[in-house]
Amino acid sequence: MPRSRLRTTECAAGLLLACIAALAQISGTAAAESFYDRKPAEIFLGEQEPLAVDAVTLSDSGTVKATLSNGMVVLLKENHTAPVAIAQVTVKTGCIYEEEYLGAGISHLFEHLMSGGTTSTRTEEETGKLLDSLGGMTNAYTSFERTAYYIKTTSDKLPIAIELLADWMVNTKVTQEEFDREMQVVQREYERSSADPGRTLFQLASQNMYQVFPVHYPILGYPHIRAKLTLDDVYRYRGRMYVPNNMVFTVVGDVKWQDALEQVRAMFDGFERGAVPSISLPKEPEQVSERMVRKGLDNLNTTLATVSYHTITLTHPDLYPLDVLAAVLGQGESSRLVRSLKNERGLVQSISTWSHTPGYDAGVFTVYASVPEPENVQPVLDAIAEEIERCKTEQVDAAELERVKNQVAAQHVYGNETIESQASSLVMSYLSAGDPDFDEHYVAGIQEVTPQEVQRVANTYFPGSKRCITIVEPKQDEQEAPAEAEAAQAGPVKEVTLDNGLRLLLKRNPNVPIVAFELYFLGGLRADTQQTSGISNFMAQLWSKSTANRTPNELSDELEHMGAGLSTGSGNNTFFLRGTCLARDFDKMTEIIADVVFNPAFDKEEAEKIRTRLLAAIRQRQDRIYSQAQLLLNETFYGEGSPYALDSLGTPETVKLISAADLAAFYRSLARAPQAVLAVYGDIDIKKAQNALAEAFAALPAQPAPNIAPTPPPELNADKTVTGTRDREDTAAVYFAFPGIRITNLEDRDAMQLLDVVLSGGNSPGGWLHDALRGAGLVYEVHAFNIFGLDPRHFQIYAITNPATAGKVKQIVLDKVEQMRQGKISPEEFDRAKTICITEELMSRQTNSAQAMTAAIDELYGLGYDFDHTFAERIEAVTIDDVVRVANKYLKHYVCAIVSPKAKELPPEQNKQ
Repeated sequence: MPRSRLRTTECAAGLLLACIAALAQISGTAAAESFYDRKPAEIFLGEQEPLAVDAVTLSDSGTVKATLSNGMVVLLKENHTAPVAIAQVTVKTGCIYEEEYLGAGISHLFEHLMSGGTTSTRTEEETGKLLDSLGGMTNAYTSFERTAYYIKTTSDKLPIAIELLADWMVNTKVTQEEFDREMQVVQREYERSSADPGRTLFQLASQNMYQVFPVHYPILGYPHIRAKLTLDDVYRYRGRMYVPNNMVFTVVGDVKWQDALEQVRAMFDGFERGAVPSISLPKEPEQVSERMVRKGLDNLNTTLATVSYHTITLTHPDLYPLDVLAAVLGQGESSRLVRSLKNERGLVQSISTWSHTPGYDAGVFTVYASVPEPENVQPVLDAIAEEIERCKTEQVDAAELERVKNQVAAQHVYGNETIESQASSLVMSYLSAGDPDFDEHYVAGIQEVTPQEVQRVANTYFPGSKRCITIVEPKQDEQEAPAEAEAAQAGPVKEVTLDNGLRLLLKRNPNVPIVAFELYFLGGLRADTQQTSGISNFMAQLWSKSTANRTPNELSDELEHMGAGLSTGSGNNTFFLRGTCLARDFDKMTEIIADVVFNPAFDKEEAEKIRTRLLAAIRQRQDRIYSQAQLLLNETFYGEGSPYALDSLGTPETVKLISAADLAAFYRSLARAPQAVLAVYGDIDIKKAQNALAEAFAALPAQPAPNIAPTPPPELNADKTVTGTRDREDTAAVYFAFPGIRITNLEDRDAMQLLDVVLSGGNSPGGWLHDALRGAGLVYEVHAFNIFGLDPRHFQIYAITNPATAGKVKQIVLDKVEQMRQGKISPEEFDRAKTICITEELMSRQTNSAQAMTAAIDELYGLGYDFDHTFAERIEAVTIDDVVRVANKYLKHYVCAIVSPKAKELPPEQNKQ
């Protein structure tokens, strides 16, 4: 499988850090603070040589690696597919390098403080405005061994993004106010993480596997250790880790690499090399016996388990056969464990396998399983052990090995389609393997793996006496366990309507040898009823499992042999089929998709397997406060009789009654050509593709589907607050719904989108709500968004907070809504909101699949396939008065759903008559 890439949040570094650290050692912390607080002009630097580029290498793949004279490495790659670019700085530090701060999560805390914080040249507010002017698409994350900060923007604004990242690295000046605030925000994040069963399992598995090696400790740290951190500790940690020779700067996008390199060099001129500490990580003692850790959680319905083995680092030659073995066992519908335990025996909700081989000595091979029924946990563990033993005694056959190799190669192509994925690949490959193009060589290494090597690594790394089993399960008192090169240009869209009414949208994009198929029919949740709740989702999950001509195993084998992907799903207004394949397999993929569309089997046996998983998923949703609050909000806002008041998964009662025949009838009633659009984008010959698709789909029924007319939500003439309770005392949810609009309401749509961005920052954290609530440490998560549909929907605001502050959070949200109604929007923040809207839209168009999906949906809804092309022009035309108008039109009354474990602390019901 392609290299593992990690996760999470925002922050990072400073000017003359080595000097600061040295002064701190000589004169104590006070001296360091005094030096740090002085303006740059007051610091005597002595004679300095200008920052120079010491070495530049250019690989055959077009990757440029440069080293500056201060030790900073710069990785660059041109990608001219779209006028966008990404700038990222990665610091070689994470929780395993925290030394005396181990267990405090200081790397993650500093990430929060660094990203977007105060510098000696800008206030935090000024930085926020500048980020908004770039489109607001910035974030950061901390992993075990690195911390990264990135900004995505349009290519013409890349120099500003580079300058801003350099400002954080060179001139950051953390204030006490910011420190106190982010300590609260990190605590909210810890509480949210602790309430998530999956994250609990991940941390518990790390503790089970590693007794000494520091991945034993959580990236977020432990609250009682983190609480002891001071601002002095932050300065000290920054001084030793945030130096240029401990950083990698990456630029990918529609730029000339020479220009980007010069911009990086110029922005970091004066940032001097520091003394990076030599940190010796402890060696994990050899495991001598099997380990098992179990932890019971309240109100958990599904057991989660991992079976893990110690393995190797990234540079070990056994990397390749281990990754092949992971794909053989548990990656894709044709893999052994998925086929046996999920599809044939129905013992698991999901199962997967991965081989994680980082650059440090903590490699691990893991099988993960979600088991709905407690009595099946041991049979699942036994089956995993049996399959691993089989790998030791039997060689993988040639066909299975070829399927895996093709699958890995295809995943590599798909995984490098966007600038962010390319930037991530470059820097992670460089940090882990010393080669930014390692991913390119990785695919070649996979192709060389033999059946004998796969069998050998199974015998080498999987002795039964050395496995680690970790289980998170529904709590039972007696079972509680202890926890610790320039791209080719894309062509225009060609629209063709077949005689049966099916609309084809075809676009050639030869940038990468991929073809995306996006087929949409009107339907989805809006076609559900109270009696058939969940039928659209159930149908969509069964639809692509098999055909009259292909069994489930035959279909998955055929797709994975090509390295192709095929999925079906159901949304609010549609149900759909998505397919991707390499360009060479276009004809074969067209034939397979047509078979799925015309000849779905809706097999009874497969239906029962999916029914079991759906019932488990419905129970599992009860563990999540998000699902509980959303369902309560929808039921109250839309009222009985509306499909939008229903859970898209359905209820246990309805799902149990829906038969395979019901699903087939439901599909055939709606799968009609006049209510469908098929978009095919990618490396295609337009004329040949049109002929092939017209022939393949000519027989799709031309009769219109039955009209769907859901009951509109009741008119909201007063505010209404409803409450729900949950047993777990960790978090509370505050969810608002205000009347919304149809997706075709062009008079109000764009103004409502800008209203959303001003309130909550668009797709990224920001805006009034984020500043007021997370800025005060009151919430971990807060956001707003428009739900647009073919029917009137709603505008939603939600926040996840501490139960004791739910009432306060509710009031602050309402205050900000009233501020919007009064039109208290400055011209500057309104301009920033427009930039964010436009930049997010440009970023969302990078892949063939994304472009085809947008075009197909817009065409199906009657907006036209090229509707998104006028997005920037429409957004620029919106005025503040337009936003104030829609705020007063739609945000007059609300439904508020609050779910909390402490009903006595909930705010009283506020019904304004």
